[in-house]
Amino acid sequence: MSAITYATCKIDPTCPGPCQDHRSHAQTLFDWLHGGCVFLADALRELTGWEVVFVAPPGQLTYGHAMARRPDGTLVDIRGAHAPDVDPRLHFPVEISGNMYMPTPSLLARFPDLVPDVEVVPVTPAHREAWEVDEEAAAPWRRDARRVAARLLELIK
Repeated sequence: MSAITYATCKIDPTCPGPCQDHRSHAQTLFDWLHGGCVFLADALRELTGWEVVFVAPPGQLTYGHAMARRPDGTLVDIRGAHAPDVDPRLHFPVEISGNMYMPTPSLLARFPDLVPDVEVVPVTPAHREAWEVDEEAAAPWRRDARRVAARLLELIK
């Protein structure tokens, strides 16, 4: 992952990235969904006080998706705000033919066993220890995440 300075997206007005074309838009979303998610969730927590949660199979500490949870239960990530009643499996990354994807409702309807049962749990010190974040390498991500989180909060008002 490389840190990117985010501005505005030319593809999708709801995306806070500096996307010039569909390829860079897809890469922006990928970066913040796979690896950058914890930095974005932490930035949302810093700006709002919302809880950081982890979507993963029960007991899993390292492979899943970090999100912020508003007091009303709504989950927030780079894709926006997700109602509390949304199937949490839609927030769990899956690998298909060597590529990472976030499942869609239609994909889960066609392949119900594609994504394991998951839970949404508060991030604990055990999660953070298991993630082994290199703080020096994470510094640009954290800086960019604050800008992206601020823009995301404007977009989901």
